[in-house]
Amino acid sequence: MRLKSSVSRRQFLAGAAAVGVASAGACNPRSAAQPNLLLILADDLGFSDIGSFGGEIKTPHLDRLAKGGTRFTQFYNCARCCPTRASLLTGLYPHRAGVGNMLGKQGGFEGYQGRLREDAVSIPEALKGAGYTTLMAGKWHLGPPGPVGRGFDEFYGLVHGFDSFWDEAKYSRLPEGRPKRSYGEGSFYATSAITDHAIDLLDEAAAKPNPWFLYLAYNAPHFPLHAPKEVTDTYAATYEKGWDAIRGERFARQLEMGLLPNVKELSPRSIIGPNRVSNLDGTACTPKAPSPGTR
Repeated sequence: MRLKSSVSRRQFLAGAAAVGVASAGACNPRSAAQPNLLLILADDLGFSDIGSFGGEIKTPHLDRLAKGGTRFTQFYNCARCCPTRASLLTGLYPHRAGVGNMLGKQGGFEGYQGRLREDAVSIPEALKGAGYTTLMAGKWHLGPPGPVGRGFDEFYGLVHGFDSFWDEAKYSRLPEGRPKRSYGEGSFYATSAITDHAIDLLDEAAAKPNPWFLYLAYNAPHFPLHAPKEVTDTYAATYEKGWDAIRGERFARQLEMGLLPNVKELSPRSIIGPNRVSNLDGTACTPKAPSPGTR
């Protein structure tokens, strides 16, 4: 079933840029005291990747958001996907939220339950108590009981950690039985589908008197690095100049933007000692032949 949407993906992102992230309805004319809330997460995105932080990637709508809002220069994550998501959705350090590492219980310690602790209140759980409609499109990856079990009224996306961006069967609509879009052969792409369904969820929410909270948690650019050919073709020549050149150009733009007021020069390139996959100069190791009599 393909639902009719009142706005396109481009209009959706442009509209978000026009009104701001934290108060996307700012304020909802139905309730000035309870603004609509939109929280966008990009998975494993680098600090300097997008245009408003010095990157060469063209992100005009996000750049508009940054220009009209606040750019953080001391914003930390939790180094890995699940712990960062756990912290973001609860306001707790990841160990307090139960996801000190990856999913799956580890060692019997409370901080390593591999899922959100039952006593760690999530944002959607708190907002539902305040009368919000709670929506999620994107990647969950916080274990059972899943997004609906932890406070979201509606969900579309990837419940587990990573998968193909091209395989529609890997993406679910919850609760079971809710309508979802269908895509023709070869036309499904996860980032676009997540945006499509986010638009549909907002269309449905607009018919209700309640304010809404949308957690838009893309699985891009987490591996596997899948992108449409027209996108990779656009940037192929850009990245052929190499990592060091890109790094220097980003740093220069960050200085010009005033993002690094206390930094005058780029830190030296890290030296990583020879290891099982690379030599000191970064080239690939030549596998050693096993000694006679060994396996």
